[in-house]
Amino acid sequence: MEQHPSADKPETYQIKVQGRLGEGWSDSFGGMTVTFESGHAPITTLTGAVADQAALRGMLCKLWDLNLTLISVCRIGIGLRYVQVTIDKMVPLILENRIALPERRAGRPRRAG
Repeated sequence: MEQHPSADKPETYQIKVQGRLGEGWSDSFGGMTVTFESGHAPITTLTGAVADQAALRGMLCKLWDLNLTLISVCRIGIGLRYVQVTIDKMVPLILENRIALPERRAGRPRRAG
């Protein structure tokens, strides 16, 4: 049986984005651990406790505002099981307006998709 996040207790998440965020961004993302993998396409991984779904959405919006490409969002569960949401699963929901994205601030062009 799949476990669903609880609104009253923090859950541990792992968020991967394409690009490089330095360790100094940890405080901006609620104290999450920031790690970086170098290679052909640099990847930053944020791992740590997220208070609730609203806090998670805030983090995803902040990554969006930084113009970073989301690779995956994983909720780390009991026994290291996790639920992974990849961008190919999110795009149809965004296009169907089932997931709302924040409006871009003036002066920042949207990426072509």
